[in-house]
Amino acid sequence: PHFWLANTIFSRPGETVLDPFCGSGTVLVESALSGRNALGADSNPLARLITRVKTTPIDPGILEKALLDLRWRLSDDLRSAPPDVVNIAHWFHPHVIKQLVCLNHAIRSIGDEQVREFFLVCFSRCVRRVSLADPRLSVPVRLRTDQYSDGHWLKEKTVSLINRLKKINVYKEFFSLAEANVLRMKSLSSLLASGVKARVPYDNARNLKEFDASINKSRKLKDGSVDFIVSSPPY
Repeated sequence: PHFWLANTIFSRPGETVLDPFCGSGTVLVESALSGRNALGADSNPLARLITRVKTTPIDPGILEKALLDLRWRLSDDLRSAPPDVVNIAHWFHPHVIKQLVCLNHAIRSIGDEQVREFFLVCFSRCVRRVSLADPRLSVPVRLRTDQYSDGHWLKEKTVSLINRLKKINVYKEFFSLAEANVLRMKSLSSLLASGVKARVPYDNARNLKEFDASINKSRKLKDGSVDFIVSSPPY
């Protein structure tokens, strides 16, 4: 995306770029960094959440304070039941499930929606990292000590990871991820041009409509309102 946006042949700063299959927002981020406004669509609600967070500048000081408040808000005494996730015990150790439930509860109690969504994206990454899913595969496959033969270069790494997950501290993993993402947000805030907006208001590339509260009905994207369409990978 950077290649297509780092020139003025196809579009210029101040114009509008659309990614109809935006995924986790690479095109929207690059568009905003190049001084262009950006719109995105994706059918996956998690993808839309990630894109929204990656393209919404938040004062790093606010995030740092919220992160400190989260540490105080966490409670291992929370008696909430785990979510109704299919085969949850297959993918997570019992202590991991308990800590994820406590962390999720603390994050969802944050009042500021943008700050809450920022930490929910951090949480989603943490969930994957502390799960028993093989991190080398994009599809969910549970780690096993016997999935590689003795002498295979991945055998020792896999066994080491499985043993680490037996005693992993979810809170430590989450706060490490969150602190790194706060630094990324600090970089984003310093690089974005003033007045540039990036949004992902659409969930269907075939029907680009969004709800407009000011008129209390859905509004369709106007013909001619987009200057350049980019998708990565180029579907």
